[in-house]
Formats: sequence, C-alpha cells, structure tokens
Amino acid sequence: MRIRLPRRFRSAIRVVLLAAVPAALVPLAAVPGAAASGVTWHVTPTKDATKPSGEATGVACLSATWCEAVGDSLNLQGGDAPLAEHWNGTAWTQQLVPPPPGAAAPNLSGVSCATATFCAAVGTSDSQNPNLTTAIAEIWNGSTWSPVSVPALNGTHVELKAVSCPVAGWCEATGIYVTAGRVLGFAVQWSAGAWRLQTTPAPAGTATQGLESVSCVSTSFCMAGDALSATTLEWNGSTWTAIPVPIPAGGSGPDVNSVSCPSANFCELIGTYILPATTDTARVLAAAWTGSGWKLQTVSLAPTVWKVFTGVSCTSASFCEAVGSTEVSVSGGETFRPVAEVWNGSAWTSQPVPSQGGDIPTSLFGVACTSSASCVAAGAAPGSHFPVTLESWNGVAWSPQLAVDPATIITNNLTGVSCVSATWCQAVGSATGNREYMISLLWNGTSWSSIVRTASPFIPAAVSCVSTSFCAAVGYSSGDAAAIWNGSSWQPQPTPEIDYQAVSCTSAESCIAVGGMSDAAWNGTSWAALPFLPEPVADTVYTGVSCVAANDCEAIGHSTTSGYAAHWDGTAWTVQAIPWPTGVRVARLTGISCTAAGSCEAIGLSTAGAFAASWDGTSWTAQALPTLIVNNVNTDYWPNAVSCTSGTACTMVGYAKPAQPLALAWDGSAWTFEASPVPAVAAVPAAISCAPGGPCMAVGYQVGPAGFHQTFAEEGS
Repeated sequence: MRIRLPRRFRSAIRVVLLAAVPAALVPLAAVPGAAASGVTWHVTPTKDATKPSGEATGVACLSATWCEAVGDSLNLQGGDAPLAEHWNGTAWTQQLVPPPPGAAAPNLSGVSCATATFCAAVGTSDSQNPNLTTAIAEIWNGSTWSPVSVPALNGTHVELKAVSCPVAGWCEATGIYVTAGRVLGFAVQWSAGAWRLQTTPAPAGTATQGLESVSCVSTSFCMAGDALSATTLEWNGSTWTAIPVPIPAGGSGPDVNSVSCPSANFCELIGTYILPATTDTARVLAAAWTGSGWKLQTVSLAPTVWKVFTGVSCTSASFCEAVGSTEVSVSGGETFRPVAEVWNGSAWTSQPVPSQGGDIPTSLFGVACTSSASCVAAGAAPGSHFPVTLESWNGVAWSPQLAVDPATIITNNLTGVSCVSATWCQAVGSATGNREYMISLLWNGTSWSSIVRTASPFIPAAVSCVSTSFCAAVGYSSGDAAAIWNGSSWQPQPTPEIDYQAVSCTSAESCIAVGGMSDAAWNGTSWAALPFLPEPVADTVYTGVSCVAANDCEAIGHSTTSGYAAHWDGTAWTVQAIPWPTGVRVARLTGISCTAAGSCEAIGLSTAGAFAASWDGTSWTAQALPTLIVNNVNTDYWPNAVSCTSGTACTMVGYAKPAQPLALAWDGSAWTFEASPVPAVAAVPAAISCAPGGPCMAVGYQVGPAGFHQTFAEEGS
C-alpha cells in the first residue's frame, strides 16, 4: 500500500509553476543584455476556452411564434452585459442591447411587449460610485433596443424589477430602492416617450416594501406585488392604492413574488409564506383577485417539499401557469430543479419540467402565456450565469428550447508542452468554467489550433511526445491521472495513483511518470507502479523527470528545505546530492532535461536565488547564472522549466516579478539572457520544449481581462 501525500502539500508544489499574480500588471522593460544569445522570443497567439454565460429573468410573448426574453450575461472581459433574445417560432436569436451611458454591469430583469414594434425592458446597473446602483430601461422599436433614462431617486440602491405595457407607448414599471437603510418600492410610468416617477403608498412605520412584479390590463388598471409583505398595489388610472392579501391561518413572513392579470376582474398572485410560525418551512402563497379583493387558493405540497414560485402568467380565469424551483437531494448535497403548476379554474396541479442543465442547478424565474397551449418560461442556474434556460409549454408537456448562451472568459492555464519537430508541438493544460477540465492545443509551425476540450476530469500537469501519433500526459484526477494521445484524440488511462507532476517518454512503449513520492511506468499498454522513489528526508516530493532510455532516467524533487535528484537504472532509484550554495535555508528544483547518459541540466531556486546545475554521469556541478538588473536594481527571477537538445544547447524559461517572462540559454560554457517576448506581455511560462534543430516553444499563462489567466505561448528562434 502506498502512502498518499496530503493534497495540501501536493498542491503547494504547483506554486512554483503557476505562481499567483496580481490582477493589475505592468510588464517590465526588456531584460538588459538580453540579445546576447542571438535568440529572440515572440508571442504566438493562442486560443482560450470559454464557457456559455447567461440567465433569462423575464419573458414576454405575443404569440406562439413571437417572444422576447431578457436577462444578463458575462462578456469576454468578465463583466456583466444586458441580454435580449428573440423567438420567431423556430429559433432563439440574440439581440444587441446597448447599455445606458456610464452603466457598469447592467442587467435586465423584466420585459413586456404590446406589439412587435414596441417593448420595454427594465433592470439595474452599477454606477461609477461602487456603493450605488441605478435603474435602467430599454425600448424596442421593432428593429433595435435603445437605452432611455429613468428618473433618479434619493436612494443608494435603485432597481427596476418588472414592467407591463398593455398598449404601445404606455407602460408601468416597478422596483425597489434603499433610502436611510430602509427598502421601499417605487413605480414609474412610460408615456409620451419618457419615464415619470409616480407616488406610491409607503408601508406603515418602519416596514419595508419591494415592488418586484406588475401586470396591467389597460392604462387604467394595473396590479403590483410587494415581495416583502402580503400586499399588492392597485392602479386605477390616476393613483396607486394598497390592497392587503390574506395569508393562511398561522402563517407569517409572506411575500408576493409575481402577479398576472388577464382582466380587471381576475388576477393571480403567487408567493411564499412560513408555516408554522415557529419553523422556516416555506409554503406556497396563491390567491385570486375577484375584482374587489383577494381570495386564497390551495397549492397542495407534501410537508417536506420545498418549492418557491417566482413567475405566473394567466390568459383567463381558468388558465394560469406558475413556475419556479425546488430543492432536491443529489449525490454530494442539494441542488435546484425547475417546477411548474397549472391552474384550471378550480385547482392547482403540478407539472413535470425537464432540467436543461443536467447536473447543473436550474431555476425558472418568469413565464409568459398566450394561450392554454402556448407558454414560455425563462430561467438559469442560480448564481452561475449558465445555462440560459428557456422551456416551452404546448398544452401537453414542457420541453426545453435551445437558447443562445453568450461566451464569457474563464481561467485557462497551459502547464506542459512537447515538440517533436519545428512544425508540431502538443500543449496541455486546464480551463475552469463550472468545473475544471483538460484542454490541449496543437502547433503546426505557423499557428496554434483551437482549444480541444476533454470531458475527463483529468487535469494535466505535463506532457511528453515521441511522435505526432503518441504523447503521454499526466496530472491529477479523482480517477485516471494520465491520458494517451493516439494522433487524433486523448484517451484517459488508469494509473496506480491519482497525482503525478511530470512524465518523460523515450518511445510509445516506454514512459516514466513521477509525482510526490509516487512513480509509474507505461509499457505501451498500461501504467504500473515502480519501486518507491528515495526519500532522503521526510516530506520529499518529486516534481520532474527526464529519460534518455527506459533504464536511464533522472528525477528531481525537494523537501521543505532542500532539493534532490535520483537516478533510475531500470530496476531501482538512487538518490544524488545537489551542490546547493552554502547557507541556503530553502531550495527546490523545478525543471530537468537530459539529452544523453551523463548529460543533464537541472534548474531551480533557493533562498540564494535562481539555480542551475549539470550532471556528467558521476556528479552534479553548480553553474553560474547571470544577474538580472532592472531599473538599476538587482532583481530576483524564478526558473520554471528547461529543455536541452544537446549538452551544449539548453534553454530555461521563468519569470521576474510581477510577471515578466524571461529566458536564458546555455551554450556549454555559460548561461546568458535571451531577448524578451515581443510584444511585451504580463505572463508566466510554466513549461518549455525545444525541437531538435528547430525553435523552442514555451507555454504558461498570461493575465487577461478582469485578472483571468489566459493561455500563453512564445517561440524562441
């Protein structure tokens, strides 16, 4: 049985390769004397994985073939952007929504359409003041969305939540604002081409109010729901009046989440309340407007069932659809699933709703019906902006619709690269969207391919290729910790352990992988454990390996205080001493490359600075490294990886703080700096591979928009 290294310690190993870098970075000037080697580095543009991003919070339909859905998404700069999509009966298409001037992180929460040439959408946006949010609105004229100004309120947080337009050119919108620490509701009316603030009745005393829904039958009848109490507001064409909503006996904490009025004599509201008062068991609040008051309805739920309905739409007193979410138990915890209930004029009945997101939690936020056989519900995965969820009701069943999910930036890192020629390299790494997964790219001598995603949870740390049809990648996983490239795709492979840091292949039938205190060998068919790596002192971990034959490999590792090397002879490992400078307190090796028996280069760092040493088959000898001077200051730099094509031709890559990539060349007698990348970028190279007789390719990450790591590659030639 092998002892597993604690993940907290294994994870620390990667700090050297992928050091944390501040979000705001300014590249350093070119390294002094960098051109001495005659090699210049150039950035080779790479692709990055993205993830779908969007949530639909409101929807409005004129017919089964005409709908508008609104919400928000994350853009490729990592910021919020308003989202609008149109349904033509066949497909959803995204529409351009220009944000209001000065709006930061705008999003839309509600939409209403009177005709195909008139819609209004409302929402909120951050402002130039980080402590303030402002209400926003957009108007649709049949071809474009245009931002329109909303009256300012004396509040620190102003947000429009819902809108209803019974006729073209006239709308009511409601929302919330915060003043003196108190949440209150407000309403604005659109007429004659502008929004105008209206007077609404405030709750008594210090009570709060949140007008998060509204439904209008005409310019003289609207009903707004208070999401913070059992209250609605009625509009009679000139004033708003508060109307109380009854709650079941013993209930408390009521709120009205949504309201829908097909006529002035019938409205339906949906919300929640707590029952009994001594618990936090949420129950569904449903009531019908009779023209003079609200009458409670019963929504039957099992005592242990938790459901929250956030949207309702009625076409008549005998047909309403309510949508929302429920919490269900799944492996690993709880998640959300969409729910729907239908009203037939006398009772509510539950309907099954398919979950679009698979294992992703999904909720429905709003719904719009044009008949008892045509509804569209809108939603998303709560808090994750993915996926945009649109479901349609055809009178018989709910079914998912294919929405447009705008792409957004995610974290991308390249951790390994291997080149078999000047025109073929394989780079591997990971991307993190809703989960972390493997990515790879191919270099054809001119450009990098698009990102190749691998569904396996395997996350590669290193790769070694012997031809265009064979590569081995190793890393960490909850299961298989290796994958084999067969010339067209990656195939996950079982491994003895689940965490490896490095791999070196001499043929398609011979690879060695190391990581922590674990090692394994590939024989062309499977991975098998090798004898334990030596442990000179407690807590030794191995992070690199380079082989020139199946029975000739050098591995590097370190403990908490010193770095070590070990030699594999095909049968056993033998530890080797590294000549660290006198007085070093902490030292570690980060890269190794061997070109022949008795010819290796190892690099690393210690409290004395950057470090390099050569192996001659008998012992390791320290090598002098040049001093980095930046702005007349002696500056530390961190070597991350090294690649050699012979005993007199090696290149190491690393970085100087905060994130200036740099490279050094070994000519058999001395290390010299090479020219900085062009254009200058804030990046950290993590791996390098030099093709025989060709250029070198280094990969890692660069700091992109909003501080997201993005793939980075540079070629030295």
